[in-house]
Amino acid sequence: MNQRDIPDTITTTTLRFERLLDAPVDRIWQHLVDPELRARWFMGGPTELATGGRFGLAMHGETRLVLTHAGLRGRQDALDFGGGWHSHLAALERRIRRQGVPDFWALHADSRATVERLLE
Repeated sequence: MNQRDIPDTITTTTLRFERLLDAPVDRIWQHLVDPELRARWFMGGPTELATGGRFGLAMHGETRLVLTHAGLRGRQDALDFGGGWHSHLAALERRIRRQGVPDFWALHADSRATVERLLE
């Protein structure tokens, strides 16, 4: 399945991103829960790896990452958070492939434009 075959769902109340990442689940998991690795594609910070912790993610079967951000307050939230998540997930994909992200803000601008098109 091609990554482009998996549509992102962008509404004014919910964002849903799904990515097929070309790496084993344990490597993806480390990029999500290890603050130093996570800082390379998103942001670092403490992680409570316990039931009910403040940072929780679930992985299923093939390495498929599904990120859902609900409770948006309208179009502006969808643009702001949607552009952010879209660009950070693109950065994660590049990091997983051991590629750099030469210009995150250019990537972010492209991501925001993509989200804007999906909202129309």
